[in-house]
Amino acid sequence: DAAAQIVALAATAGVIAMPAPGIGATKACIRRAHLMVSTDSGPRHIAAAFGVPLVSLFGPTDPRWTDLHSELDLTLRERNLRDLSVDRVWSAVQSQLARFRA
Repeated sequence: DAAAQIVALAATAGVIAMPAPGIGATKACIRRAHLMVSTDSGPRHIAAAFGVPLVSLFGPTDPRWTDLHSELDLTLRERNLRDLSVDRVWSAVQSQLARFRA
Protein backbone atom coordinates (compact mmCIF):
# COMPACT_ATOMS: atom_id res chain seq x y z
CA ASP A 1 0.00 0.00 0.00
CA ALA A 2 2.79 2.44 0.86
CA ALA A 3 4.55 1.78 -2.47
CA ALA A 4 1.30 2.37 -4.38
CA GLN A 5 0.83 5.69 -2.55
CA ILE A 6 4.36 6.81 -3.46
CA VAL A 7 3.78 5.98 -7.13
CA ALA A 8 0.45 7.86 -7.09
CA LEU A 9 1.97 10.91 -5.40
CA ALA A 10 4.87 10.96 -7.88
CA ALA A 11 2.35 11.38 -10.70
CA THR A 12 4.84 10.42 -13.39
CA ALA A 13 5.29 7.37 -15.58
CA GLY A 14 8.95 7.19 -14.55
CA VAL A 15 8.22 6.00 -11.00
CA ILE A 16 7.30 2.36 -10.62
CA ALA A 17 6.81 -0.10 -7.78
CA MET A 18 6.84 -3.82 -8.12
CA PRO A 19 6.41 -6.71 -5.73
CA ALA A 20 9.61 -8.42 -4.60
CA PRO A 21 11.16 -9.43 -7.93
CA GLY A 22 13.82 -12.09 -8.26
CA ILE A 23 17.45 -11.09 -8.72
CA GLY A 24 17.21 -11.26 -12.53
CA ALA A 25 14.24 -8.89 -12.72
CA THR A 26 15.89 -6.62 -10.15
CA LYS A 27 19.05 -6.37 -12.25
CA ALA A 28 17.03 -5.75 -15.43
CA CYS A 29 15.11 -2.87 -13.82
CA ILE A 30 18.22 -1.31 -12.32
CA ARG A 31 20.13 -1.55 -15.59
CA ARG A 32 17.42 0.46 -17.36
CA ALA A 33 17.22 3.15 -14.67
CA HIS A 34 18.41 6.71 -15.25
CA LEU A 35 19.09 7.09 -11.52
CA MET A 36 18.75 5.06 -8.35
CA VAL A 37 18.13 6.21 -4.78
CA SER A 38 19.18 3.50 -2.38
CA THR A 39 20.43 2.67 1.06
CA ASP A 40 23.69 0.73 1.35
CA SER A 41 22.26 -2.51 0.04
CA GLY A 42 22.82 -5.02 -2.73
CA PRO A 43 20.84 -3.10 -5.36
CA ARG A 44 23.11 -0.07 -4.79
CA HIS A 45 26.12 -2.16 -5.75
CA ILE A 46 24.31 -3.59 -8.78
CA ALA A 47 23.54 -0.05 -9.95
CA ALA A 48 27.20 0.90 -9.57
CA ALA A 49 28.24 -2.15 -11.61
CA PHE A 50 25.86 -1.08 -14.41
CA GLY A 51 27.04 2.54 -14.31
CA VAL A 52 23.70 3.91 -13.07
CA PRO A 53 24.01 7.25 -11.24
CA LEU A 54 23.17 6.96 -7.55
CA VAL A 55 22.03 8.89 -4.54
CA SER A 56 23.12 6.72 -1.61
CA LEU A 57 21.45 7.21 1.76
CA PHE A 58 23.40 6.46 4.92
CA GLY A 59 22.40 6.60 8.55
CA PRO A 60 24.69 5.66 11.41
CA THR A 61 27.00 3.45 9.32
CA ASP A 62 30.14 5.00 7.88
CA PRO A 63 29.95 5.34 4.06
CA ARG A 64 33.71 4.73 3.86
CA TRP A 65 33.10 1.06 4.69
CA THR A 66 31.40 0.50 1.34
CA ASP A 67 32.68 3.42 -0.73
CA LEU A 68 32.02 2.75 -4.41
CA HIS A 69 34.90 5.01 -5.51
CA SER A 70 32.69 6.29 -8.30
CA GLU A 71 31.81 9.78 -9.49
CA LEU A 72 28.34 8.36 -10.18
CA ASP A 73 27.62 8.06 -6.44
CA LEU A 74 26.37 11.02 -4.43
CA THR A 75 26.30 10.05 -0.75
CA LEU A 76 23.99 11.66 1.80
CA ARG A 77 24.45 10.91 5.49
CA GLU A 78 22.69 11.70 8.75
CA ARG A 79 23.26 9.91 12.03
CA ASN A 80 19.59 8.92 11.89
CA LEU A 81 17.98 8.33 8.48
CA ARG A 82 14.79 9.94 9.79
CA ASP A 83 16.75 13.22 9.90
CA LEU A 84 17.53 13.01 6.18
CA SER A 85 14.89 15.33 4.72
CA VAL A 86 12.92 14.62 1.58
CA ASP A 87 13.97 18.05 0.28
CA ARG A 88 17.65 17.19 0.68
CA VAL A 89 17.22 13.86 -1.10
CA TRP A 90 15.15 15.48 -3.88
CA SER A 91 17.82 18.14 -4.36
CA ALA A 92 20.47 15.43 -4.70
CA VAL A 93 18.28 13.56 -7.22
CA GLN A 94 17.88 16.70 -9.33
CA SER A 95 21.62 17.36 -9.14
CA GLN A 96 22.50 13.85 -10.26
CA LEU A 97 19.97 13.89 -13.10
CA ALA A 98 21.37 17.21 -14.33
CA ARG A 99 24.96 15.92 -14.17
CA PHE A 100 24.33 12.66 -16.01
CA ARG A 101 21.47 13.47 -18.35
CA ALA A 102 22.37 12.20 -21.79
